[in-house]
Amino acid sequence: MELGTCECKMWGSREQHAVVVNGNLMYISGGYASALFSKKNNCGAYACGDTDASSTRYFLNDVWISSDGLNWDVQTPNAGFPGRGGHQMLVVPFYGVPTLWIVGGRGGNNTGTSDVHFYNDIWIATLDRPELWISIEQYMSDINVIAPALTWSPRTGQTVTLMDSSPGNRFGKTIFIIGGFNDDEGFIDDVWSWRPENPDDFWRRDYTNEALFGHGMDSSFTTDINGPAANYIYPDAPLELMQKWWVPDRIKVD
Repeated sequence: MELGTCECKMWGSREQHAVVVNGNLMYISGGYASALFSKKNNCGAYACGDTDASSTRYFLNDVWISSDGLNWDVQTPNAGFPGRGGHQMLVVPFYGVPTLWIVGGRGGNNTGTSDVHFYNDIWIATLDRPELWISIEQYMSDINVIAPALTWSPRTGQTVTLMDSSPGNRFGKTIFIIGGFNDDEGFIDDVWSWRPENPDDFWRRDYTNEALFGHGMDSSFTTDINGPAANYIYPDAPLELMQKWWVPDRIKVD
């Protein structure tokens, strides 16, 4: 460390960052922080230093790691992905390699202007090199697989989840992107899915002809028998489709 510099041992106050846990390690990435360096930076009644909660934002692209939630190490103060908040981070076993993913979010040029971007990108780092981030297109090119086009619209605040291979998805590990927000569409109510280890698969929008285990569009959409979408509930669904599911708290062994 150079003379006269300070090494930060804790991530600063922020909002809309992403957190994921894998094994005994916790990862934190990005978020919005205040560009107003003052006593207001401690949040409290403020949004990371902004009195109106939106006027001056700094979009972060750092990654931190901890094994106990108290002691933190910065993996990188400036990752390869553009700074952002409202993104999602998850752990994906990808072609036999455990990886960290950054998906979507909202960012900008950090100049205090209204130049804000909504992203529809994915960035990947391996768990053994969480400081080295590259785009999904570059990652898949490096393993000689073609990445499918990211056809879902740019968004922030979406939900992203990984469904492991199971009978419910016909033994095809699947990633889902659900909803979010952008300035053009407002609040988004779509669902996208992709089976990442099927080289021929692509991002599919639900309730379309390309949906997994379903056919048709919108109100004419029908599901395959025993497909996972057979249990979907939508605003105009008949009441007899409503069901209550109980998760057992123990397994009975005869």
